[in-house]
Amino acid sequence: MSAAVLVLALTILVEARGEPLRGKMAVATVLHNEKEAHPDKDWKTITTNPNRYSCWRDSELMKAVGEEEADEDSEWWDCVNLAQQLVHGDFKPLGPWTHYFNPDKADPFWGPMLKDQERIDHHLFGRLEE
Repeated sequence: MSAAVLVLALTILVEARGEPLRGKMAVATVLHNEKEAHPDKDWKTITTNPNRYSCWRDSELMKAVGEEEADEDSEWWDCVNLAQQLVHGDFKPLGPWTHYFNPDKADPFWGPMLKDQERIDHHLFGRLEE
């Protein structure tokens, strides 16, 4: 598995763990749209930005990775599949979303400014106009 696929799969897994496949696809959509907006950045730079993806700024990533054996975790393989699609350019985004958050856990200052909002399970997805 390439480093890009690994870092993308880990990000999708931790950010959308317990969400349905559509929720994981929505997180992958935000990653896809960020890469489209910043084609000069590599996947690792995009995904490991702790100001964008909370799993990289606290212990959530390590807790999630240590919870189960990845080989037996179907969520993990869904995330690997999405990551491979992103890396190979085969991913079809679900919308124009650039940001997301869980309104039960966070209240970002930019939340009220999101356009094209869609709620998928526990997360609210939308885009910010730049």
